[in-house]
Amino acid sequence: MLSDPVILSIVQVPGRVHGCELCSAEPEPLRAAVLVRHTRGGAIQFAACERCASAIRRVIAVAGGASSNGPAHVAVDPDVDVAYASASASPSRQSLAADLVGEPVVLHESSDVFQAEDGVPYLVRICGQGRHDGTWIGWLMFVPTDGGTTRRTGQETSQSSRHHAVYWAMGLEPAYFAGAFKRST
Repeated sequence: MLSDPVILSIVQVPGRVHGCELCSAEPEPLRAAVLVRHTRGGAIQFAACERCASAIRRVIAVAGGASSNGPAHVAVDPDVDVAYASASASPSRQSLAADLVGEPVVLHESSDVFQAEDGVPYLVRICGQGRHDGTWIGWLMFVPTDGGTTRRTGQETSQSSRHHAVYWAMGLEPAYFAGAFKRST
């Protein structure tokens, strides 16, 4: 386990289309990277989406970085049980709902009707809602064409902006709908 301090920085990189190496977001134009330099030498750089870069900037600011880009000196406490810390810090459903702003919106409606295994046809609406920090979450709604019960998935994505949420919604394929339908209630 790492117990020596590291220097954490955000660096600007020439724009390139790449997947975020922190949150595994789909490829998009990335213009930032997170640089982790070890005090004993050596460094590693992660391509970062805007949402992850913003999160790291907040961490750097709290850790005492000179500016929003840092650098900040960060040390990992080897006595902290990371699994316990992350489990005890996980937000409740109530706190997640309190983080949402505005009303849910339909980001995109699939032009193809999804047919469930039992033969019931559904319209697929990809919905989203903003959060206080400007990010957006997304989920799917399956609306039966015969007027039956609508089904909804849990949160399927988190995107850095409404624009990115719409981009995600428009890229979903029928194969994704099948898996999402199984996750829906």
